[in-house]
Amino acid sequence: EAGLNGSLTGTTVYENILTGLTLEEAGIVSPTVVPNKDYKFEKFSPSFNLNDKVTSDITYVATYFKDLNDNNIKDEEEAHYTVKFEAGLNGSLTGTTVYENILTGLTLEEAGIVSPTVVPNKDYKFEKFSPSFNLKDKVTSDITYVATYFKDLNNNNIKDEEEAHYSVKFISEGNGHLEGKLEYLEVLTGLTLKEANIVIPKVVANTYYELKRWEPVVPTNDTVVLSNITYKAIFGPINDKNNNGIADEEETYKLEIEYVYVNGTKAAETKIEDVVYNIPYSVTSPIIEKYTADILVVEGTMPNEDLKVTVTYKATNDLNNNDIPDEEEDHYTVKFEAGLNGSLTGTTVYENILTGLTLKEANIVIPEVVANTYYELKRWEPVVPT
Repeated sequence: EAGLNGSLTGTTVYENILTGLTLEEAGIVSPTVVPNKDYKFEKFSPSFNLNDKVTSDITYVATYFKDLNDNNIKDEEEAHYTVKFEAGLNGSLTGTTVYENILTGLTLEEAGIVSPTVVPNKDYKFEKFSPSFNLKDKVTSDITYVATYFKDLNNNNIKDEEEAHYSVKFISEGNGHLEGKLEYLEVLTGLTLKEANIVIPKVVANTYYELKRWEPVVPTNDTVVLSNITYKAIFGPINDKNNNGIADEEETYKLEIEYVYVNGTKAAETKIEDVVYNIPYSVTSPIIEKYTADILVVEGTMPNEDLKVTVTYKATNDLNNNDIPDEEEDHYTVKFEAGLNGSLTGTTVYENILTGLTLKEANIVIPEVVANTYYELKRWEPVVPT
């Protein structure tokens, strides 16, 4: 009989064998034993010997031993080992991690050992097991395979230490400054600023100023580091009418225009304006009835200091040159009369003559005196007109 773990080929039953004959004499031949996979034929039970005599019915049963490593040694008589897998640092394992009672000499594959799935921690990649894991390797002792990893912050499957690293700096120019960390060294290529834990510094502009731009580009959390780079924050004035890079509030000066009469008394309320340096100004002088300003429009370009201008008002009509409008002064009538024994030729009455004018200034022409026969001009009364 084949027994467990094998089969027989050839004649397996011999009948009507005469007692006393040896197995050989009876022509009995042992069938060929074919062990199942991973087994080896050990012997027949009871023992089969061609010289044994047949004295009764007998059944020979084939027996076997397990020989997974195919070295013709009973597996139970050989060494067995434990194969372990450990996650190591920066990862974990899923699946079977311990294989016990593994027969010596088997390959890992023959022993049915499967590498567990390696789950790297964030920013790491699995590199290999140490010692190296190969399904064709044979088990010859207890062994522990430890997973090793490499850091891969930029997720490109290249060891970070084998890649380029750069510096990222932040500086400022002009009327403002930056608050926070301004220099980052050894930044891995391919990372965004956020991934590299780079915090864009806080922009603080001086009073009257603001951030105008970043150079060479605006840094954002999504900006990728591909080279050494310095980000410059450029500050400029919020108001800059004269376009000179200085805040108008820092170079605004007072333009004060005083309006007076010739005698120095106030003619109108003083005008005060704030004007930025190097900016044109133009202020029309107020109109005052009966007076004319010596500067009708105060205009120019503002210097880098306060400026005071005096506008003087003179009477528009001032024939007697006394700085009083003629309209506000007394006017008189000048008459010439001939008296007795004579006559006058020419204009003899001049009305509305401004006080203070000479007869000539008033365009008064003294009339011609014509005395009657036998008479002559003796005098003018009250005085002689000239």
